[in-house]
Amino acid sequence: MRNETCAECGRVLLEEEATEFEGRVYCPECLDSLTTFCRYCGDRIFRDDNEGSSDTPLCYGCYENYYTHCGRCGELIHNDRAYYMDDLDDVPYCEHCYHILYRADPAGDIPHLYGSLRSARNREIG
Repeated sequence: MRNETCAECGRVLLEEEATEFEGRVYCPECLDSLTTFCRYCGDRIFRDDNEGSSDTPLCYGCYENYYTHCGRCGELIHNDRAYYMDDLDDVPYCEHCYHILYRADPAGDIPHLYGSLRSARNREIG
């Protein structure tokens, strides 16, 4: 039986306690404190590499393919729930901010008639 050493805390581990992740060995406690699981695909990721939020941890690939952040408040939003002011706008908004901006300017500086909900996927297609 071979003992391992945790790369984070230095604790000597029995072989069955050790978990290898990203080429390093961790004890269960350090692995839990340093990593989380992507909410979308389920892969383990380092917490520091979380592209999502604390409530919705995401790996880089899932964030890039399925999520974005609101251009006004920074809230994490699924691409299918992103609002855009018009077809030329590249800034995504959450529903709350979209409705604030949509009603914010009765003089017409914000395109009230052209506000639309479009997913990022639809935006790429057309």
